[in-house]
Amino acid sequence: MNRGIRLAIALLLSGLVGCPAGDATDGPTPVVRIASTPECRVVGGGFPSGLAALPGAAGRAAVVRFGIGELAVIGLDLNGEPPTPLAAAPPPPLPEVAGQSCPGLRVDSDSNGIADSDDNFAIGLFCGIDPQPGTLLPLAADLVAVTTSGYEQILFVDPQDGTLRYVQLDPSPAGPAFDPADWPLWPDAGTRPFQSGFSTRACVYGADLVDSEGDSVGVESDCDPGRIGFFTSYTSDVLRANGRLFVATSNLLPVRGTRFAPGTVLVFDFDEGVSPPRAAPVAAGAIRLTTGYNPTSLAAYTTPAGRELVLVGLTGALTGAGDLLTRSSIDVIDATSLELIATIPLGFAGLGFDGFAIDATGRIAVIGAVANRALYAIDLAALDDPSLGLGPETLPIILDGMTPGFRDARVHDASRPFALPKRADGPLDSVCVPQTSVAIRDDNGFAAATEYCDGTITRIDLTLPAERTTPLDPDTTLRVDTVFEALAPGDAVFEPRFPGDVLIRPGTPGLDYDGPDVHFTFGDPEGGVCGIRIDAI
Repeated sequence: MNRGIRLAIALLLSGLVGCPAGDATDGPTPVVRIASTPECRVVGGGFPSGLAALPGAAGRAAVVRFGIGELAVIGLDLNGEPPTPLAAAPPPPLPEVAGQSCPGLRVDSDSNGIADSDDNFAIGLFCGIDPQPGTLLPLAADLVAVTTSGYEQILFVDPQDGTLRYVQLDPSPAGPAFDPADWPLWPDAGTRPFQSGFSTRACVYGADLVDSEGDSVGVESDCDPGRIGFFTSYTSDVLRANGRLFVATSNLLPVRGTRFAPGTVLVFDFDEGVSPPRAAPVAAGAIRLTTGYNPTSLAAYTTPAGRELVLVGLTGALTGAGDLLTRSSIDVIDATSLELIATIPLGFAGLGFDGFAIDATGRIAVIGAVANRALYAIDLAALDDPSLGLGPETLPIILDGMTPGFRDARVHDASRPFALPKRADGPLDSVCVPQTSVAIRDDNGFAAATEYCDGTITRIDLTLPAERTTPLDPDTTLRVDTVFEALAPGDAVFEPRFPGDVLIRPGTPGLDYDGPDVHFTFGDPEGGVCGIRIDAI
């Protein structure tokens, strides 16, 4: 999820009391191991906003360093103990140009020759802070896409040295389903400039659009003042599927305190068959409204029949007191037709910000929590029906077991979360709000979940049936095995704490690589990445 949203939500959640999630298992008490983790690399800044493995580069990953007024992507060699930066020199600063409307604000992150703040000012927004980095999507060993907020965009970076990379922007001319005026920071059709980023600021319209408290979103004067609508904001995640980039925007309405406009998923054609890649909003269906509020995570799923789908994790709106105001859910978009075909209601779960973990067989998708020491999960086999969303049923189809002819996709929802054990000497939930992230090893050997406040990593065993028609049993599919006290608890001082994103190296420890098999980010006293041996010797 975009660090700009993390920062906003962190402010909203100050003082939040976490909700207990129940027992993780009715089996034996998990083993607790104290894990010394000297294999930590400080990258600086605050809480790293993203960590991901680089494709086609064994043992390499990229991490996003976060700080107000700074944005850096750092490539890491995970074979080192601690992880070793790929480049000897630090990442270069973002380019700057002289600001006109916003003196002193010079960053030109998208390399279009205009200061980012001047671009924002030109479309009616206030002069703001520099772009705040968020999640990252590895596209190649030498190319990652990074979300930014404040200046809403997808930025392209080479993780090997942190330099910006260019894409060609080639938007369509005006047509029946595409109005260039709705994309005010995109270039005119036919100009085809090369830039290091493209804008995710767009105008969204709808007569029935209401905010997360049920009031009309009103009129955005800098879009079409004659229509009810809003500007997209808080770019939260980016995903590649079916030759396109799907981008989630959470759409917090800052002038209304903690209210959210409806969530959106923006869709861009992205041609990687040319150099540099070519990008443009799709000519029809470039803006998809979600069924709920605050979409923060995206994931791709391909059914056994080859149908490409996009999962959209909706955290739900949060009040200023930190309470969940709206329910969480997972929307399902057909990556070809761009129709929102199904939704999976999960109740007041508060889905986490760090994305989905999908097992190697494509049977289960697991996601963390933003305000609970718990995980949530859905059965992906419920999406395998090739007729899903193509029949006479009203869309989206609700996959809660109550729609005739369609399966219940829920395994762990708010009524039955998969709870993680609490650390005995960890801080009270009233002092530190629990948050979780999860990853699954590529051979389904185990899952690993971090817990932010306790400083723990929990190893979780997976038991999946051989037949996709066999329902997943919430009592046996996931089971806690071992809890590793990897970092100091959240109330410690002057020690690494607050684990976040988690990554499990593919392959067999001791055969394919030496060293730690699990890596995770931490956020205090400075941001960094640690390695820990869970299955490795």
